[in-house]
Amino acid sequence: MQNGCLISSSAAALLLGLTAAAAEPPAPVDPPRRYEQILEIDLEGDTAALDLSIAPVYDAREWAFSARWDDCNLNSLTMREHMARVGLKGTFYLTQNDKADRFGPAFCRQLMQDGCSIGGHSMTHPRLTELSAGQIWWELCANRINREDDTDTTLNSLAFPYGLFRDDARPEAFPIITEAVRRAGYHHCVYATFVRDNPHLAPGECSTSWQVVPGDRVVDAEAFAAQLAKPVERWPESYRKLSHGLHLGVHPWQQGEEWAKLDAVFQTIAGRPEWWYCSLTEWAAYARQAATARLQIDTASSTATRRRVVITRAHPGDLGDAVPLTCLARGTAVRAARLDGQPIDLRRQGDATILNLPHRPSLSPPRRVGHIEIPAEADTADARRDGADFPGLRATILTEAGRLTLTLEAPATADLSDIHVRFRLPLAFQPGVVTCTATALPAGQAIALTADLPAPHPDPAWTAGPRYWVAEINATLAQEPIRLFVTRLQP
Repeated sequence: MQNGCLISSSAAALLLGLTAAAAEPPAPVDPPRRYEQILEIDLEGDTAALDLSIAPVYDAREWAFSARWDDCNLNSLTMREHMARVGLKGTFYLTQNDKADRFGPAFCRQLMQDGCSIGGHSMTHPRLTELSAGQIWWELCANRINREDDTDTTLNSLAFPYGLFRDDARPEAFPIITEAVRRAGYHHCVYATFVRDNPHLAPGECSTSWQVVPGDRVVDAEAFAAQLAKPVERWPESYRKLSHGLHLGVHPWQQGEEWAKLDAVFQTIAGRPEWWYCSLTEWAAYARQAATARLQIDTASSTATRRRVVITRAHPGDLGDAVPLTCLARGTAVRAARLDGQPIDLRRQGDATILNLPHRPSLSPPRRVGHIEIPAEADTADARRDGADFPGLRATILTEAGRLTLTLEAPATADLSDIHVRFRLPLAFQPGVVTCTATALPAGQAIALTADLPAPHPDPAWTAGPRYWVAEINATLAQEPIRLFVTRLQP
């Protein structure tokens, strides 16, 4: 046992580097995995004059601009087409699929064309403030899991159903909903009022963006222009104190002549070179890596005309997208730059040199995502099940005697490596995320990873409702980065 995480295995000698981590507010509850890169900058002047910083928006643009469209609605397909005509991107926030399978994986794939993405919007579109803690946790976390499984992509951004996250009549709802967001794996919310002055979020833990509304059913171009002018023209610095992101919204309910009116609005915001047109998934990924990246000058290895910088940054699998990190070099002219020995393109913009730094090529978000659901009545490790997405990869998750145990078995024909597991616990328990790692699991062999459960929360409001147990496994299978969720819902 080490730091509260146990592993047993028939291949125990091959497992190295066990870790366990947990976080409590006000620290981030679900910090990203990190890695280092080396940036070398050749300068024309003295290295002491170099001022290196991280840009708040990718490619040093003035704003990140996107769109947010809610609910499972076939009209979303038309909305995506209209946006694509003028180069706009956005994120479609979906609940669960319906019984007719109109809003399943095929629907998602159509929405994700032309650089768009999928976001979380709960399973059943309830009023979250009226639910128990267990129901809130399942609504938000299960929605993310199912939609990642549908799309083979990572979800990092959330839109609350009905925009509800607090209720004065139920003051406990706000901290409970906030905690559900934190430990479910979301790190962006479309509601700026949720992020701003939220005492239950750690600083920089959750990003947001400012919403401008052209009109859900009746498009009002004049009102839209007035809204947009506030952050872009009238008070940009005030708005940027919270976010450099802007997004359209909210519902794709337009019909008839309203589409032509919306097209006219889109023409007014398209093609601005000072804006980064992105999905909200991309914006969330950039905002998180900008908030968590660290630049450290290696003075011992630097020379009079060359700076060596150690960059510590978040793993793209925990960001949600592999968007590069933009650095700004000021104070002296830059002749050349290399990241991990590879040349980096340079661009001069005003008094700064722009450096867009890609992630390490061997690291990426998962290329495939799977989900194994374990029945509530399962009571032994022999209840291991195969996932349809990864044949032969078997797993189960059990709770007994104050412990949560994940049993994982590699396929008979392929090793599992770089194993990183997050136990995402029901809201009844603090801390909410416990992490374990292992280096390798040979083909056909099994391991058991066990986390000790803390005592339940003393407030019954946090322990009410069902318990949804989640293990999120990030690993490499047959040289491909994958993610597997193993879940169990107990009434």
